[in-house]
Amino acid sequence: VQAEERQFLIEQHLQKVEFASLEELS
Repeated sequence: VQAEERQFLIEQHLQKVEFASLEELS
C-alpha cells in the first residue's frame, strides 16, 4: 500500500468512525 493510498484509507476510516459516533449520539 502506497503512502497516499494509506492516507486515503485512514481518512475514510476516520470519517466512518466519526459518522458512526454521530449516529449513536442522535
